[in-house]
Amino acid sequence: MNATRIIKRDHEAARELFNKFKTIGEDKRADVEIKILDALSYHEQMEDIYFYPALKEKLGGSDELMETEIAQKNLASKILAARVFLGDKKERITEIMESLLEHAEKEEKEILSRAEKLFTAIELENLGKLMEPESAVENAGIGGN
Repeated sequence: MNATRIIKRDHEAARELFNKFKTIGEDKRADVEIKILDALSYHEQMEDIYFYPALKEKLGGSDELMETEIAQKNLASKILAARVFLGDKKERITEIMESLLEHAEKEEKEILSRAEKLFTAIELENLGKLMEPESAVENAGIGGN
C-alpha cells in the first residue's frame, strides 16, 4: 500500500474509533481511550519518522510543512498530557480528536495531494512499505481495510 493511502487509512480508522468513543458507555470508555491514545501516538510517530522527512527532502523548508510539523508536535504534547491525566479523560480525548480530525482533513487535502504529485508511484509504494508496519492500524488494534 502506498504512503498516502496508509495515512488516509489511519485517519479513517481514527474517525471510526472516535465515533465509537462518543457513543460508548462510561464503563467501557477507558479501553477505547487507551486505543485512541495509542493509535494517535503510532500514527504521529510513523509520519514523523518516515513521511514528513521524505516530504521535506522533496520540498525543502516550506511554510506549509513547518506549520504541519508544529501542529503535530502540539498534538503529541496533548496526547502525552492526556495519558498522564488522572481524572476523567473524556473532555481531553474529545478535544484531541476534534483537533486531529481537523488536522487530518487539511493534511489530506493539502499535504497528501501535494505528495502524490511530488513522488512517483514507486516512491510512494517504497515509502509505504516502511510506514505500514508502524501505522496505527497495524499497531493499535483499530479498524482499517
